[in-house]
Amino acid sequence: MNRYMSGRRNHLQVNMGKFSAADFQLNDEVDVSVSNKALLSAAFVVYLLPLCSLIAGILIVGQFSNQDLYSVIGAVLGFSAGLLLVRIYSMMVANRPDYQPVVVAIRPSGASPVGIIPSISGTSVSG
Repeated sequence: MNRYMSGRRNHLQVNMGKFSAADFQLNDEVDVSVSNKALLSAAFVVYLLPLCSLIAGILIVGQFSNQDLYSVIGAVLGFSAGLLLVRIYSMMVANRPDYQPVVVAIRPSGASPVGIIPSISGTSVSG
């Protein structure tokens, strides 16, 4: 996919949180967290907006014509408009700090991931 896109799709901008750049070493694994607000609003926009715009396209075109071909065209146009709105939304929130993932833990390279894993709510789960 990177061959056809900008080539930077595998890069993720992450807020370092309470850590500094000196805390990280090459091949360290990190745990990242995303706020519930960001996750829920992004899921709503990505999944429901194209679907709602697809249905709106069908209904709007259906007001002017009863032919199925025009309904299909309305659905395609509505879905395309929804995808465009998703892209605009992603550009609007791309650099907002409350929508950025945050590093919450660092595991040095070679460290075992088995053990106590802190969760976002403050409780811990043993692995």
